[in-house]
Amino acid sequence: MARTIQEIEAKILQSIAQNSYLSMLNSPSDTALYRNLAYLIAVVHNALEQLWDIFKKEVDDKIAQRRLGTPSWYSQSALDFQLGDNLNNFGFYEIIDDTKKIIKKSSFKESNAGILTLKVAKYDNELLPLSPTELTQFRNYIDEIKFAGTRVNIVSLEADKLRMNIKVFFEGIFTENLIKENVKNAIKTHLLNLSFDGILLKNALIDSIRNVEGVYDVEFVALEALQGNLPVSVGRSYETLAGYMTFDDNASVFQMISQ
Repeated sequence: MARTIQEIEAKILQSIAQNSYLSMLNSPSDTALYRNLAYLIAVVHNALEQLWDIFKKEVDDKIAQRRLGTPSWYSQSALDFQLGDNLNNFGFYEIIDDTKKIIKKSSFKESNAGILTLKVAKYDNELLPLSPTELTQFRNYIDEIKFAGTRVNIVSLEADKLRMNIKVFFEGIFTENLIKENVKNAIKTHLLNLSFDGILLKNALIDSIRNVEGVYDVEFVALEALQGNLPVSVGRSYETLAGYMTFDDNASVFQMISQ
C-alpha cells in the first residue's frame, strides 16, 4: 500500500539525520533547500507507489480470473477459443487472433453431481447457437484443456422463447398501437439486457412494462417459455435452458384496455 507523502518525507529526513556525511544538513527551517528537495522526492515517490498499487491490483485480478480449473477459468477459456486453430503442447494458441474468437457469451455452473455445465453462444446481430461444425471443434478444445476426470456438459442452443397472454391497461390519451409497440420494445429490451444465463424475474419484467409512458397496470393471463418445442410455465422466476431468451411476438396475445 502506498505510503503518504508525509511518511516518505519523514523517512528521507531520518536517513539524512543518521548519515554522518550529511551532518551539515541540519537547518530547522521549513524552507531549507534540502527539506524542499526531500518533499519533492516524497511527492514523486508517493505517485510511483500509487501506480505500483494499481498495477498490483490488476495483476492480482487477472490471476484470480485465470485460476486454473475454476468455473471462471472455464468460462474465460470458452471466450478464448479460436475456430480452426490448434493448441500447442502447452495448451495455448501460438498466435492470438481475435477475429477467430467466435464465442461472445459463456457461463459455467457445477451441479450437485459434480457435472460442469458450460453454456455458450456466438453473436451475429443477435445471440446464436454454435453450428454443428463449430460445436464439434469447441468440444475438442474443451477436451484438451479440461482437468483430468472433469465432466463437462457443453450447451449451445437456440434461444428460449418467451410468449405471453397479457392485459395492458393504458391511458386513453395514447393510441392502442403506440402503447402496444412500446410495450413490445420494452419486453425485447428487458430480455436483451438479461445477463447471460441470468434469471428472468417476472416482477422485474412487469416493472419494465409499467415504465412505458401511458401504461399504468399490467396483468399476465399466461406467461410461458418455450425450450425447443417444450412449453414451460414461468412462475416468479425462470432460468433459461439456452442461457438467453427472445420474445415470441407472433405467439403472444395482447389485450389492450384503455382507461
